[in-house]
Amino acid sequence: MKAISLKLITVIIFISCKSGDKKSKIDYMGFVNKEIKVIGYNKNVDLKDTLGLLSLKIPLRLDTFYKWHRTSDCLSCGWMQYRFADKKYPQFAEGGFYWTVVPDSVYQLTIRHKPIKEIPDSITLNLLSEKNKNDSWYHQTNTVSYSDSVDYLFKEFKLINQRPFIISAFTTNDSYLTKSQTLFVIAATTLKDRELFFIGECGAKDTTGFIGNMYKSFLSIKIKENP
Repeated sequence: MKAISLKLITVIIFISCKSGDKKSKIDYMGFVNKEIKVIGYNKNVDLKDTLGLLSLKIPLRLDTFYKWHRTSDCLSCGWMQYRFADKKYPQFAEGGFYWTVVPDSVYQLTIRHKPIKEIPDSITLNLLSEKNKNDSWYHQTNTVSYSDSVDYLFKEFKLINQRPFIISAFTTNDSYLTKSQTLFVIAATTLKDRELFFIGECGAKDTTGFIGNMYKSFLSIKIKENP
């Protein structure tokens, strides 16, 4: 993965995604629409709280799906995770904060949120805005990389179907899964007082088109919250 050429490709794709008439349609040839019922723990600590229905378009090559509760040493420390992945690459549902499996490469899109509210019910999360664009939490570098030193390719605030998102792309030389150089494209928003993340992860030699495809997927996100 050559940093200079990667940045050049990123800039070209990013500009093409942002330019043109807002009314023009995005070409989703080679994509398929998927729906996920997003669930969490209710007040009785049963995994039965349906938070909402999420839909988005993903590249056809992400042909494998699995979901799990990534547990940790406390309930609020874990994540509910939903993953679309390319079956040609190793599949691994990581758990907790430590694991011994080290895939040599990954090509996937993971959706994650906390299983319970981390804050009192009387407090609500503020809507994201342009001022949050540089907030480190919404780029999730602390949960995808061993290193705090990452190379950002872009950061932006964007409304997608009337919902605010922080979108970023960056590379790290030490990802949690592959422990090697990996490209991430991340979209962050909120759902019923929980942070909700869409994490595109490419730890493969060929990153061609990955940023553009993840960005197009993010632009298709629709979330129908349960009352």
